[in-house]
Amino acid sequence: MKVFRKILSRNDVSTTTHQSGFLVPVVDARSEAFPSLDGEEGVRETRITVFDSLDGMRYQGRYVYYESKGEYRVTQLKALFLKNRCAAGDEISLERIGESEYEFSLRRNQAHELVSPSVYSDESPDDILSAIEGEPGSLSSKRKRCSELRLGALKKWGNRCSCCGYSFADNFDGLRRDCIEIHHLNQLSFNPGRLVTIDDLRPLCPNCHRAIHTRNPAYSITELKKMYVGGRLF
Repeated sequence: MKVFRKILSRNDVSTTTHQSGFLVPVVDARSEAFPSLDGEEGVRETRITVFDSLDGMRYQGRYVYYESKGEYRVTQLKALFLKNRCAAGDEISLERIGESEYEFSLRRNQAHELVSPSVYSDESPDDILSAIEGEPGSLSSKRKRCSELRLGALKKWGNRCSCCGYSFADNFDGLRRDCIEIHHLNQLSFNPGRLVTIDDLRPLCPNCHRAIHTRNPAYSITELKKMYVGGRLF
């Protein structure tokens, strides 16, 4: 069977414990649910990719064997656990859908009280690699966007316009939110509902973002820079 299920313990979801990730029982680690681990003595590991079944977001994790402790663990999925507000008593499922690829699902312990979602702030932008975007929204004509993917892109590329270099943070005091917009290098309207990565995104100010879409297909950022005659670029 290629599905791993576990009811999470407090150690599995703790952000303060010295343990890393969640424990995989030996019987499960040696089943078809996990790949074999090669490597030298001490620590053996392999990278795994985990898709969230709810929104298609993709996370990079590690499947590790610590020989000194005789423990198998899955680590580096903190961003996934925070987003889903995983708590002790919840049941997680990892279905192996490829050599090192998994689909994640969560069954909430109904005894838990609902808590406010965690704010995505401390994770590296590389913790969130991609998400499904561009599908038609259910409540409006706008296409669905992933807010966490936007935050990850801003962490990687900064909040300065990739064309003109404008920064709201440098020019306004006390703004409650940054007004920089996120541009898709590969136009969503040509392929809606596709997998979008952080490398596919760039920050643009509203003026440059509007200008880049005055042509269909949109101008490239390089083309727009050549057309720009305003203030100094960067």
